[in-house]
Amino acid sequence: MIPRSLIRSLLNGQGGLGSGIAANVAANAIIGIAFVVSVPLILPYIGVEAYGLVGFYVAIQGIVTVLDLGLNVAITRDFGVIGYDPARARDLRDLLRTSEIIYVGMAIAMAVAWLIAADFILAWVNPAGLSERTVHNCLLIMGVPLALQFPLSLYGGGLYGMHRQALVSVIGVVFSLLRNLGVIGVLYFVSASPETYFGWNALCIGLQVPVLVLALRSVIPAANEKPRFRLDLLTRQWRFVVGIGVVTLAATLFLQVDKFVLARVVSLETFGYYSLAATVVGGLYWLSQPVFRALLPRLSKLVESADRTALLTLYHQGTQLMAIAILPISAICVAFPRQVMFLWQRNAHTASETETVLAILMAGGALNALLFVPYTLQLAFSSTRVQIVMILAGFGVSVPLTIVLAGTWGPPGAAATTLIVNSMFMLFGVPVIHRRFIPGDVWRWTVYDIAFPLAAVTLGTVAARLAYRDTESFLLIAAQLGAALLFTTGCCIVASGHARHWIRSQMVKYVAKI
Repeated sequence: MIPRSLIRSLLNGQGGLGSGIAANVAANAIIGIAFVVSVPLILPYIGVEAYGLVGFYVAIQGIVTVLDLGLNVAITRDFGVIGYDPARARDLRDLLRTSEIIYVGMAIAMAVAWLIAADFILAWVNPAGLSERTVHNCLLIMGVPLALQFPLSLYGGGLYGMHRQALVSVIGVVFSLLRNLGVIGVLYFVSASPETYFGWNALCIGLQVPVLVLALRSVIPAANEKPRFRLDLLTRQWRFVVGIGVVTLAATLFLQVDKFVLARVVSLETFGYYSLAATVVGGLYWLSQPVFRALLPRLSKLVESADRTALLTLYHQGTQLMAIAILPISAICVAFPRQVMFLWQRNAHTASETETVLAILMAGGALNALLFVPYTLQLAFSSTRVQIVMILAGFGVSVPLTIVLAGTWGPPGAAATTLIVNSMFMLFGVPVIHRRFIPGDVWRWTVYDIAFPLAAVTLGTVAARLAYRDTESFLLIAAQLGAALLFTTGCCIVASGHARHWIRSQMVKYVAKI
């Protein structure tokens, strides 16, 4: 039995930035470990080619999550701003009811559209060992979790806005373990087929939705009147919502364009290897999202109160925390790609097939993760204009560039697109964001929040690379990379002033409680 005190603390606890980030990081760490452990155990049952379908599904899932055209981010922001004002309890419940009706409609539309598109998608991929019937069945099953992404996004976003990061994290961990580790038993005892894998995934997500519904309804304040549909709650900020929608959709297409192009020009098996490398890079999402989710409602409150000093302090803390979360692990993957893949898959051939792609994708993914904090700042100001221009320009460059580079150099060429375009964002887009919202701060952000941590991590990684000794022993490789990660993380913390002081204060508070 789960203690009632724990349930009560999850429902009522709101915590600060530290507890919010800690809850998300802990949950994402558990989810990431479960996923990393499960993939090598799943591959013998479904094969690398079927994992190409998994990679294709993940790419489609990324696009589906933003087809709400920014409503989720706007809802999270509104819940964070008005969620604790008793006078606006009715508005909050009306906002939830209005969003529910819209999201249910989008889920139904998604299911119907996917059913119609399944045959066209079958003609796009290039199966060799898998039968067309197997691929078609997998595509049909994918439609269920894809449609359920809409309610998952709505209720999860509402809980984040209410600062219930710990509650969302617990629910996410439970169902992630069930989904990623439970499928191993299902594949072993029921049927070792791709259809079984996707069917179990659909079942777990179907169970997660009602749990999130009950959780959100239990934490929003009560109102005397029944909730009703009020479109004005959304249309009064329609420019902001549409702006978020354009940004997120274009950004997601930009991040997935390499996969769609490759799925067409290479075999499904080759695409499967590329998907394995992309899966490792996807771990950066698990590390960056806790910072993004914790920062957005808090930055929004500070913008509303016009407290520039506190806003800048939180912004720099957030950027440096993001750097600490992202840069060390990314540097290790760039410097030791073959060893990282070998540790994960325990297969020398897989490691050699993916090491180059992993290094390039990880470098581009790290830059993209660092850009999340300036993006969060724009959302806090209810503005998306700069981000729209950046993303549309990047998308316009990435599509032809990916076609050319993928057609010439294959997977490494496709991976290079992400690195090139994200470098352009960092060099040309970020200064514009700072001039627009926090003028006079760009050099401080560039030098103290990015350059110093990056230089420290680079020096630490070079030292780790020079000290590394080649070996075929799994334990020795793991020990060396683990020591290198700890060392580079320490270097990054030392070079991050705001984050270092914040981490020290959190540790003092924790020790005081003990």
